[in-house]
Amino acid sequence: MDKPAVFVVFGGTGDLAKKKLAPAFSALLYRKQLPLDSHLIGIARRKMTDAEYKQFLVGAVSDEKMKKCIEATNIHYLPGNFDDSETFSRLRELLNAIDVRKKSLVFYLATSFKFFEIISQHLSEVSLCGRTRKDVKVAFEKPFGESKKSAKELEKCLLKFFREEQVFHVDHYLSKNTIMNIYITKFLNPIVYESLHRELVDRVEIVVDEDVGVGSRAGYYNNAGAIKDMIQSHLIQVLSLLLSDRPDELSPAKISEQKLKVMKSLHVDKRARHVLGQYKSYKRELKSFGLEDRGTETFARVWLECHLRKWKGVKIMLQTGKKLEKKRGFIKVVYRRPQVRHAFKHEQPNELVFHLYPHENVELLLNTLNPIEHSNLFHSSFLFCKECVFGPNTIDAYQILLLEILNNRKDLFASSKEIIEAWRVVEEFDELRNSIPLVYYKDSTPSEKIA
Repeated sequence: MDKPAVFVVFGGTGDLAKKKLAPAFSALLYRKQLPLDSHLIGIARRKMTDAEYKQFLVGAVSDEKMKKCIEATNIHYLPGNFDDSETFSRLRELLNAIDVRKKSLVFYLATSFKFFEIISQHLSEVSLCGRTRKDVKVAFEKPFGESKKSAKELEKCLLKFFREEQVFHVDHYLSKNTIMNIYITKFLNPIVYESLHRELVDRVEIVVDEDVGVGSRAGYYNNAGAIKDMIQSHLIQVLSLLLSDRPDELSPAKISEQKLKVMKSLHVDKRARHVLGQYKSYKRELKSFGLEDRGTETFARVWLECHLRKWKGVKIMLQTGKKLEKKRGFIKVVYRRPQVRHAFKHEQPNELVFHLYPHENVELLLNTLNPIEHSNLFHSSFLFCKECVFGPNTIDAYQILLLEILNNRKDLFASSKEIIEAWRVVEEFDELRNSIPLVYYKDSTPSEKIA
């Protein structure tokens, strides 16, 4: 990209800015996908000078060459509160001094959704945004609201200050290589696409297990829990992409239209055995932050059903959890066994697996003949190994997201309608929550043993 960019990061000293945005920004500079005369402006309550903030960002980057890119570019810091109009007056002065007229301007709200409205309002009051400002883009991190009602109200409010095409709802899972590979593998390979329907598919499993606890996110997580943190945003988004029909054009609007059709047909399976759990050291972890347990789930296994005719009767399982035996993530399609008599032993169902962790691979498992024992079948793996072909240094999800925002492409972002439908599914589950006992599991328990 030849045009310099100006990123204004609200929540500029937070975990997201430190762990994700700073490394992504430095990598784009290093790869020359952003000019070195770009700018990053951090805004947060902490007192800090421009030089101190630059060192804060440098410290967030591990690669020495990328550290030098941060040191060589323009870094600014504005201490202030989001509800103080003076903060935004100083921001306007800084942007005028930078002369953003010839640069791409992005406001990135890496804050709680509770600040989205007040930040947008103040930006409008100092003429830094508006429905007539075509040069401005704004990105909102998840979660967007805390319920279907709050998400709808927030969206209605924000559209007073921005046009819909200016708004980017960030869900970094959608820019993971594995997730992008779902719609490439599915939509551009007829052999895969034609096999994805209820006649051939027995069940769909989406699993994201983590081996760490909630850590510094304890305050947020204690109010949200596993379902709102992971299932409402990431997993339902991934599921809707997997189940969606192929549109006649692979454009953001057409893909979103098909995903939305799936989401509107998703419902909690009230006959299934759902599981909610909490790891045993969670309460002790909360105490170290001065917090009390609210009965928050750190593990969830939820069963859904899709009422579209194409998927009716197919079992759908979404699972996520903290402090489990190992970090792993996958999207698995398990096919029905063929209805044919045979004398072979060890037949297994076919599986199509998109791996998220520890490696971003695509795998197809088929029954083949065991060449040594001809009466037996062998479950053979046909594997696309990303690192084997392209090496380990492929582009990070947040690098992709920042580039997509700058290039005004919405393929990898959730629409407000999708977010609202995902909240509907969560609220449907909440109606059952009181009837589901909370299971306490030992730290590092294998997730399949939690029941």
